[in-house]
Amino acid sequence: MKKDQTDWIDICRVGTWTASDGQKVTLTDTTFDKIIRSYDPAVREVPLVLGHPKTDNPAFGWVAKLRRAGEILQAQFNQVSDKLKEMVSAGMYKKISIALFPDMTLRHIGLLGASQPAVSGMRNVKFNQEETYAQIEFTTSSIKPGSPGSPKKEDSKMDEKDQKIKELETQLSGEKQKLVDAQVLADQAKKDKEKSEASLAAFQGEQRKKAVEAKIDGLVEKNNILPADKPAISAIAIS
Repeated sequence: MKKDQTDWIDICRVGTWTASDGQKVTLTDTTFDKIIRSYDPAVREVPLVLGHPKTDNPAFGWVAKLRRAGEILQAQFNQVSDKLKEMVSAGMYKKISIALFPDMTLRHIGLLGASQPAVSGMRNVKFNQEETYAQIEFTTSSIKPGSPGSPKKEDSKMDEKDQKIKELETQLSGEKQKLVDAQVLADQAKKDKEKSEASLAAFQGEQRKKAVEAKIDGLVEKNNILPADKPAISAIAIS
């Protein structure tokens, strides 16, 4: 550990919390893993600030590293101001809070004084060797693309690409289901048609048989044919 780096400090834990703007924010271990993977201090250092400033406020330290310990997101800070350490030791800033961009990457980490964070059940932050815990507040306010600290364009493009892929997959799945449903209807229609044609053929055959038998009965009555010859003549006429 570098001489000026703090111990690991808990800055967040898994759960669903109400952000400062009233929105519900669900954070999981997967969310924390994404935050950790996306953090590169060589590209953009996340500042340690007082409260949740918008812009141009001084940084009292910088996030050196991030890691996850089970359901807890932890950070190491470097270049922490001695003045800030004194204020924390004096109890002026007991709570810690994270601010997130809409893509769930870190914007800044703020120490809170009188403001009450959203997450309860965690102990106060301290810049010393003791085990440390923190209460967390969230801000999901977005900033304009291209402004200092905005998410990288590459990350935004990847998120948009993933979303489009999911939308196309959903659309394709729907089209496949439509084709399956259409084929089922076509098969049923074919079966119904074949059944109707078979019924019609049977009906027509029965009517023809009755007509032939009626004609033969008339010939028998007129003594044109013998009654004994009726079955043979009927079989020949119907076949």
